[in-house]
Amino acid sequence: MRKTLSILLVFPLVFSIFLFQSCDKKQDNILRIGAILPETGKLSQLGIPKKEAFLLAQGQINANGGIRSKKMEIILGDNKGEPKTGVSEFRRLIDFNKIKYFYVDITAVANACIPIADQTHSIMFAGSAHPAVTNGSDWVFRVFTSGDLETTILADYLASQKVKTIFILHSNEVLGEYSREYLNKKFTDKGGEVLGSDAFNVGQKDCKNILIKAKDSNADKIVLIGYGVTFPTLIQQINELGIKRNKIVGNIGFVGPRVANLDPELVKNIVFTGPSFAYKSKKPDTKNMAEFVKMYKEKYSKNPDYTAAFAYDTIMILKKVISENGFDNERVREGLLKLKNYPGVSGSISFLPNGDTITDTEIMTYQDGKIIPVKM
Repeated sequence: MRKTLSILLVFPLVFSIFLFQSCDKKQDNILRIGAILPETGKLSQLGIPKKEAFLLAQGQINANGGIRSKKMEIILGDNKGEPKTGVSEFRRLIDFNKIKYFYVDITAVANACIPIADQTHSIMFAGSAHPAVTNGSDWVFRVFTSGDLETTILADYLASQKVKTIFILHSNEVLGEYSREYLNKKFTDKGGEVLGSDAFNVGQKDCKNILIKAKDSNADKIVLIGYGVTFPTLIQQINELGIKRNKIVGNIGFVGPRVANLDPELVKNIVFTGPSFAYKSKKPDTKNMAEFVKMYKEKYSKNPDYTAAFAYDTIMILKKVISENGFDNERVREGLLKLKNYPGVSGSISFLPNGDTITDTEIMTYQDGKIIPVKM
């Protein structure tokens, strides 16, 4: 009787150990990547295309054997555009999912997560245009257009057009403020004068007061800097106030879908910087780009925007580097820094020593509702 009882007591323990080992082995066959995006909230328009691109890349990679025989799984976390929420999601994915590769979207959220990436030696890609986001950390990378690069190109364009004075309207957050300061320096270094600046909140509904202030400054150009969430409101109210559209220049925010879907007359003649994918995707000039656009349209019944292209490239770059260097984070980090002239769907990509990238960025405008390059 005692022998039988002992067997009955031991069997569940043995079975539990077997089940745990089986699950642990199964876990070892999956490469998990954390994607902390604004799936909800005011900035969800920036997170959804990236989510779609990540899942598209996941499906393609797994259909072709995975990465070093491991299936890839994107684990999503909604940061809602809030640093505190983003940090909680980052820690959750590390503690419960044992993830060591991350994509963290939105500048303020990325900045809040960087200390954790440093502490845990997690590879972290930042979805941010903030120029300094990769500085100061060996573990942070960016596959995205840099705000510095954008601003430099914009300042060069203004100088080439003999623009003497500007007024800057920027989003009231860390990227907008930094870009305002950087443009101020770049433009004044070229002999121009900044007559003033003001800020708008992300999603602000009434911007007429600051637009009137910009108009009354009599600046040659009014520069809009931001993520693009507020740009449709700004553009519509610019029209209502009778401000000429050829006085408006801006940054990557003009490439977003909300702006692109406005009445073509509202955006005609507005000049802005942005990734070349914004216009090349309509007539792809590389096989990679053409295949990506086709796959994305077939899966989601819409055209991919530039954020989706950069997100897809991020996953494919990580796949390439891990395939060549293994799963050790230090070797992955070193492999990323050596990557040059990668033929991404967004264009050619090369990493700099600080983890930032050089991406294809140009001056563009709208013509008949379509984005076209501006000849300098």
